[in-house]
Amino acid sequence: MKHLSYAILILASVLLLAACSPMSGRKDDQKDPLPGDGILDDSTLGDRDGDGHVEDDGTSGSMNAGSDEKEDTGAFTAVEKVKDADDAVNFIGANVYSLCRDSLPVMTRTRVLSNDDMDALTYSTELEDTDGISDVIVSESALSDGSFSVVMLRTDGTNTESLARRLAEGIDPEKWDHASAGKAAAITLDDDIVLVMGDDRQVDDVIRAVTTAAADVYDKIGEVRVVLG
Repeated sequence: MKHLSYAILILASVLLLAACSPMSGRKDDQKDPLPGDGILDDSTLGDRDGDGHVEDDGTSGSMNAGSDEKEDTGAFTAVEKVKDADDAVNFIGANVYSLCRDSLPVMTRTRVLSNDDMDALTYSTELEDTDGISDVIVSESALSDGSFSVVMLRTDGTNTESLARRLAEGIDPEKWDHASAGKAAAITLDDDIVLVMGDDRQVDDVIRAVTTAAADVYDKIGEVRVVLG
């Protein structure tokens, strides 16, 4: 009888310890509690405080944050005169592109090149020097397989015609790795030069938009010269 009492006491102790154990009733595949409904997916990644909501760190939805480059025509403001590089960027991005959006690439990138960066200048213009050039503005397809380019040279007026000829003669329609342009046309606007390169429809529509927009901005608009295609 005494041995039976000891056995009952030991069995009761074992059952009590099992009931109090933190692993009691836990399945091998059960996961630790997670925010919200306890499922780890994209909706809970970034939930730093565990309240079931993903905090916005200010970077979601942004593109090229901190970049000086402008993308999409909505980033530009129309100008009445082109007096500096910023005006030239806005002239292309707003005055011109607003008239030919259906012919533009899905995304464009417009920027002012540094006159000290001859590698970038030569790649975009094929010019070897910046004599007489105040600013170089380039607007191209932001996608790697694009073959669209607008180059605008702001000059000091001393050799505008010579620069226009050199720009037209030196263009490289195959400068892109995966595409090539089929047509190019150039025009002078006062002392500025604009060259458009792309497929036939793009060049025709964009150069037409340039001449239309320039009528309200420039005093003297030159003849359109087709230099390729």
